[in-house]
Amino acid sequence: MKPIQIKPSSLKDPLYYLRNARQVIDLCLENYSHLLFDEDHIALQRLLSLDETIQALLIRMIMRKGNLFRSDQLQYTEIPHLEHSLEQLSLNGLIEINPRLTLEHLAQVCRKDECFELLQSHGLLVKKSLTKSTLIEELKQHSDQIRLCSPSQWWSKIPFDLIQLNCERLFDRLRLLFFGNLHQDWSAFILTELGLQRYEPIHLNPETKPFTERDEILAYQMLFQIEQQLDTCEEPEQLYRQLPDAIDCDWIEYRRQKCLFRIGQRAERIGHYSLALSYYQQSQHEEAKLRYCRLLEKQDRSLLTFEQAHAIYAQLSKPVLRLSMTPLLNRTAKREGIAVHKPQHPPLPSETILIPEATHSRIEYAVIDHLTTEERKLFYVENRLFTGLFGLLFWSVMFAPVRGAFFNPFQSGPADLYRPQFREKRMDLIESIFSALETDHYQDIILKNYQDKYAINNSLIHWPSLSRDLIHQALHKIPAKDLKVIFQYLLLDIRQHRKGLPDLILFDQNKNSYQLLEVKGPSDRLQDHQRLWMEEMIAHEIPVTLLNVNWVKT
Repeated sequence: MKPIQIKPSSLKDPLYYLRNARQVIDLCLENYSHLLFDEDHIALQRLLSLDETIQALLIRMIMRKGNLFRSDQLQYTEIPHLEHSLEQLSLNGLIEINPRLTLEHLAQVCRKDECFELLQSHGLLVKKSLTKSTLIEELKQHSDQIRLCSPSQWWSKIPFDLIQLNCERLFDRLRLLFFGNLHQDWSAFILTELGLQRYEPIHLNPETKPFTERDEILAYQMLFQIEQQLDTCEEPEQLYRQLPDAIDCDWIEYRRQKCLFRIGQRAERIGHYSLALSYYQQSQHEEAKLRYCRLLEKQDRSLLTFEQAHAIYAQLSKPVLRLSMTPLLNRTAKREGIAVHKPQHPPLPSETILIPEATHSRIEYAVIDHLTTEERKLFYVENRLFTGLFGLLFWSVMFAPVRGAFFNPFQSGPADLYRPQFREKRMDLIESIFSALETDHYQDIILKNYQDKYAINNSLIHWPSLSRDLIHQALHKIPAKDLKVIFQYLLLDIRQHRKGLPDLILFDQNKNSYQLLEVKGPSDRLQDHQRLWMEEMIAHEIPVTLLNVNWVKT
């Protein structure tokens, strides 16, 4: 099984964007030909049979926003015969020249001075000082908004042709198949010299291809359309009715559940509380139950809220969600006179030091200067050391061929890294890596990956922060049992737990030991996610200290 390969095209080639686009098309045809419709294949055959400069013109339009373009804004030096190219694209059904459209749509592509002339041609006299949006509003008030006419019928002296894309849906499907989403646009890939960054080779086989059925593509597109409407829709039940049925594809089903949760949020935001409660109850998204309980509480249903929250709390595995649920549990229990066990926060080891007024822009560097001696070496690591070590040790897990994880050869990690399924789908692999922590083999894995993978994009690794010295110090002075605790906690909620780690690590050369320091200045306070990390470390006797810094004027 060969890895997905796309050879970067040099920016020195005037048609480099076409070369890159052709590789995407070829990749989709090779891996997903059976998912494209007959009309897609016909359109691609027609496109690929045309001269290169004609293909390039279409790709230029595909990369731009919208689907309506002016001919006088399609001037490219590498495309010499614009009229001929447009004619050929039109003959092959890929574009339409001067399509019928409303007067408003015509005005949208006009400049302000052209809108003024357009109004005059319709006998409407207005001040030239008006803004373009005001001019368009004037046109809307004095025109038939439903009527469709050719541009020249709306404006006999129109100084340009209008070009409309007829292949948007095809290229949306190709974009979805390649990127795995519809948020990234073509320019993110096609206009980049791809060789500037290195990525781990990605393999696709029948078991790991993210899309296997057309229904999956259609379901994703339906969900995307709903998401686009969420911020403005005033009737969330309409969005609910548009939801596709549950689908036997866990990564798309996860997105469907999240979409249902967001419809509930929209319903709550506009005051449709009964709908919101119903949608939250139906959704399996991890945050839906929390929102459900909070909305129950808003409706003064304390006993029901407590009962529901108490049952849900017991099922929550993520510390951040449990932390969010705790105040609600305590409030509703107090209102109902119910005694609840309140978890006690352990005292945090803390120390206060006085150091000269900072000469550094960051307090952490001032602390490093103050505490560093021949025996003590400090590094500013914050959220980069342990996530980096995790990324190196679990490299094979992160880039394992799992369905719904990888779509194209330019991913720095699996698409499901922050979803609950990340652990579930790779449990055997994860357990095998944790087994390596029982021996010194884990050090060999980390050092080998550091050497072999250095500078390859990994979403958990910031390479400039992982010097060889830091890696060796960490492996020799941090016990494997401590790393195991930290990595297990990271895996509970990678999105949240990759933040909040202590700022500094101190290595004592004489004692062959280490200490983690969370640095706080006079006006700074410990955040919840930082406290959670410290409490987890304290519970497992990992040496961590809250270091309070006070300045001494020099």
